[in-house]
Formats: sequence, structure tokens, C-alpha cells
Amino acid sequence: MKSNKDRVTAELIQAKSRIAELEALLTETMQRASNNCPVCEKAPFGLFIAELPSGRFLLLNQTTAQMFGWERGQSLKLGLTQLVHPKERETLRTWLSSLAQGRPLDREPKVFTGLRRNQSTFRFDVMVSRVEHQGKSAIQGILRDVTEKEYLDKQRRHVQKMEAMGILANGVAHEFNNILMAIRGYSQLIAIETAGSQRLERLLGRINDHADRAAELTGKLLSFSNLELGEKAPVNLNQVIESVMEKLGQTLPAGIRLTSDLTPDLPVILASRGQLEQALTNIALNARDAMPEGGRISFTTRSISLDEAFRETNPWATTGRYLEIVVTDTGKGMPSEVLEHVFEPFFTTKEPGRGTGLGLSVVYSIVKNHNGYILANSQWGHGTQILIYLPAGEIVVGGTVDLLNEPSLRHGQGECVLVVDDEEVIRNIYRTTLESFGYETQSASNGGEALRLYREALNRDRPFHLVILDFAMPVMDGAQCALRLLELHPQARIIMATGHASEHLKTNGLQARLAGIIEKPFDLRDLVAEVGRVLEDQPAADPNG
Repeated sequence: MKSNKDRVTAELIQAKSRIAELEALLTETMQRASNNCPVCEKAPFGLFIAELPSGRFLLLNQTTAQMFGWERGQSLKLGLTQLVHPKERETLRTWLSSLAQGRPLDREPKVFTGLRRNQSTFRFDVMVSRVEHQGKSAIQGILRDVTEKEYLDKQRRHVQKMEAMGILANGVAHEFNNILMAIRGYSQLIAIETAGSQRLERLLGRINDHADRAAELTGKLLSFSNLELGEKAPVNLNQVIESVMEKLGQTLPAGIRLTSDLTPDLPVILASRGQLEQALTNIALNARDAMPEGGRISFTTRSISLDEAFRETNPWATTGRYLEIVVTDTGKGMPSEVLEHVFEPFFTTKEPGRGTGLGLSVVYSIVKNHNGYILANSQWGHGTQILIYLPAGEIVVGGTVDLLNEPSLRHGQGECVLVVDDEEVIRNIYRTTLESFGYETQSASNGGEALRLYREALNRDRPFHLVILDFAMPVMDGAQCALRLLELHPQARIIMATGHASEHLKTNGLQARLAGIIEKPFDLRDLVAEVGRVLEDQPAADPNG
């Protein structure tokens, strides 16, 4: 019995020795093959031959081994299934088995999560073809590290999605502004007709209050849609943060503490101060909502150089000098599935009615408008950290008032005003208001009609004293129409009514040629005041021609 056991043990030792010899021979064979093919060794991608269906390596180049953090001899003892993440091993085995059974080869690369020797992960794709190696069914393939490519593709898709949402938000905001103009305009016209009724004034005041809230939402939509950039000027970042903290200190619950660690003597940045304050406030309010039982919000700043080392983990970044803002809270944090969508518009985890989902998407848009970058780090139960990198520098309606008796507002003397807007309700409000103040009006629903009416007035030698022109109209927008009007009559006086900032008017040089700009939604008082300002020095129309 003992002799049999000794014999079996001796055979096992011999078998192990033989296996070691074979492994050494396989390594030597691979080395010789590599020496005979220096191009294979120096290739920037992995090359291998693997047995089917086991996936065991038969040959591989040094790049393949290095990709997974192994020496080549060690890698030859492994197989493909041992070099992918455990969650994907069954998928890989199924694929290899199907190839062994004659399944047609894939036209596109298969993508897997690789597992390095140090247990870190990366993404790789593999393209294979069938071969026979030493009489065995096998595959030969090419491996490529696609970690950075996948990340950049994901960022590109995110940017495209945000741009599409921006276009949608712009359209929604434009239509919404027109609705708000109707609500505000008619409520003020009712106030004029029913002057003296305190009960009606209170009810109309509530309508205006809700219209104001709607206007705030429109402002957020426009900020997100990259249309309200604001004027940029040299800004001291620490002063902006101190101002935001002062305002937050007056509004945040007593249980939330504000702290800061601001690096002195930072370089200035070219920015819109108002936009930055809005962004930081939105972040802080989001943090407040994550700390219902209180906590701490801290702001830190520093000057930082984004170098190639930073780009290794953030390949979307451009190297250079930046100012870093870090806003940290001690709230409940976010799980990974929420963190992935945190900057997307209308995404919110709050209860219905408690948030619009625009807060952090507006922050994202503002940072992008300043050519900066924004990151979010968070874990469930461990708070949230928002990091911002910015390049280092070189019509609110008041109460319902009796407009007609407002002493500061100029009354017309028969001047004729052409009102151009694609929304009938807006045209009616303009006309009713201006005619109440002694102006004559005509209206047009589009740019082409406006040009026709203006040309007819010129032919009668009675040009309009003023044109109020909506910026966003179909077919011919306000900018195009204004340029055509000025070609027709260089002395034309034009007020542009716009629901968003006038960057386009600046870039094409039109703004300097306009008599004025008024931004929707505006108060009727502002409309009358702007018309009066423009016509102040213009003579009244001669009723007899």
C-alpha cells in the first residue's frame, strides 16, 4: 500500500516537472517568435493566440502582458477569462464557446473590463480571427486599451445631450416669456380699467407674484441654454465667494454652518460675477437640501496647474493655469447611479414640487460658458464635493399700478409706432398700452410684413417714428429684419424686444445701430419708459401729412 502511494507521489512529481519544462519551452518558443517578429513586440497594441474554448494563451507579445501588469511568462500560465472582471467572465466564456462551435466572427470589437495584476481595472476591446495552432483550434487577436476613448465618447455624448437640451430650453423659454407677457400685460390693463378696487388689486398682485416666480424659472432655462452669458469683466473670486456666503448666512437654517479656506492673492478671472454667484448659490442650496438635520458647507479656493498628470484621469481637460473652487458638504451624499446624472437638466431626486431639477444643470452651463470644468465626487452617506476649474485671467414687474397717472412716464403726441411680434396677444398688449399713452400703432406678425408696411409708409413720406421688433420670430428673425429696415431707411429707430441676452446683436454689430433693447418679460412701465426715452427728441407727427 505504501509502495503504491510512493509510486503515485513520484509520478506526480515527474508530471509537475514535465509541466514546468513544457511551460519553459512555451515561453522560449514565444521569445523566439518575438525575436523573429520585432514589429509584433513593438506594436502599441496587444497580440495573442489563445486556445478555444478555454481562452488559455498559447502566444502573446510583451504589450499584452504589460497591459495586464504581468510578465510574459506569468501571463502564459493564464487565460483571457482570468484577465477580465469576475462579473464579465461568464460572458467571455460563452463567447469563446460559441466561437469554438463555429459561430460567425463579430464585425465589431468585443469590449470587456480588464483586471490588472494589482486589481485595478481598465477597458479593452478585442478583435479575433480563427486559426489552427499546433493542431489545435485557436483564435488570434488584437487587444487595445480603450479606457480613455470610452470616457471621451461618454463626455461627447453628454455634451451633445446638454446642447440639445439647451436648444429645447431656449425654445420653451421663448414661448413661456410670451405667455408671461400676456399674463402680466392683461393683469396690468385690468388694473387700469378697475382702478380703485382694493380687492381686485390684491388679486392682480397675486397673479403678478406668480408670474414673477415663473419668470425666475424662465431665467434658469435661459441660463442653462447658454444664452444669458452676461457681461464678463475681471473678477476677484474670493470676493464673489465672500458675498455669496454673506447672503447664504442670512437665509440658510441655523443648523447649517458655513466655513471657508480662501487662498489670498489669487489671479483674477474674466467672468460674469452675477453668473458665478448664481452657480455657487445653486450648489449651496443643493447642499442644504441634502442636510435636513444640519451640517457644514465649506468653500475653498486655490490656484492650480492642470498638467498631464491631471489629464491621465481627466482626459477632457486642457492643460494650463486654473482657479479651483471646491464646495464640500456633510450631507447624505449620492449613490453612483445618481452621481452619474447629477448635472443633467430636470434630473432630481427630490419629492414632486420640491425642485425643478435645473439647479446643478444651470451650474454646469455657467461653468462651460466660462470655458471651465466641473466635477462631482460623492458617496452615499459621506457627503458631496463639487469641484470647479475656471481659467485664470490674464423685466421684473412691480405691483399693479395706475400707469396712466405715473408722472414720470412720457405721453405720446400722435407718434406712429410699428409693433412687430409673431404672437398676437403680445401685439395686442403693446397696442393697447401705447394707444392709452397717446401713440398711434400699426402691427405686423412677421419680418416680411413689417418690411412691407415700412416701405409703404416711406412711399407716403410718413415713415414710422419707431419700430418695436421681437428678436425671436420664424422665417425672418428680429436681427435680419432690423438690418433690412436699416438698409431701407438708415434713420429708422428700432427697439429690440428679446427674451434672452443680446450676444448675437453684439457680434454682428447691430446693437450699436439700435435705438434700444428691452428684455422680456418686462413691465409695461418699462415699455412706455423706453418708448418715451427713444422718442424724447423726435417731433410729433403732423396729422395733416
